[in-house]
Amino acid sequence: MSDSSCSIVNVTMNKTSRSSKLLFFGMDGATWRILKPMMAQGRLPNLQRLCDSGASGILQSIEPMVSPAIWTSIASGKTPDKHGVWDFVVSSKSVRCKRVWDMASQSGWRVGLCGYMVTWPPPELNGFVIPGSFSRGPETHPAS
Repeated sequence: MSDSSCSIVNVTMNKTSRSSKLLFFGMDGATWRILKPMMAQGRLPNLQRLCDSGASGILQSIEPMVSPAIWTSIASGKTPDKHGVWDFVVSSKSVRCKRVWDMASQSGWRVGLCGYMVTWPPPELNGFVIPGSFSRGPETHPAS
């Protein structure tokens, strides 16, 4: 397993499932080899707090090593042959399966997406979407 990427998930659970919260925070191309020494030096206190109060780990990437394909796999749990994203020149309409925010929104959860890849044009969700890198327009959901 390589140290090529990292991910942090912080989950807060209360007695009622509707008040539960999930924060998924990812940094494209970040490695623990760089981040852990910086956290130990106190240079990334908020990241350290997220790691201490949530879960973190080393992720094994998929092929192709192309960010939109990888981030779509993270959000969908599927490989590129199932979700349809192989390269950078894609839109959210290229995705052939539901992603975690689609399922959460359909189940009545409020969803907020900010800067996630392959979210342009922004899907209509129960919440908001500010599309990520490689957007081909200024659209957001709801429209601003």
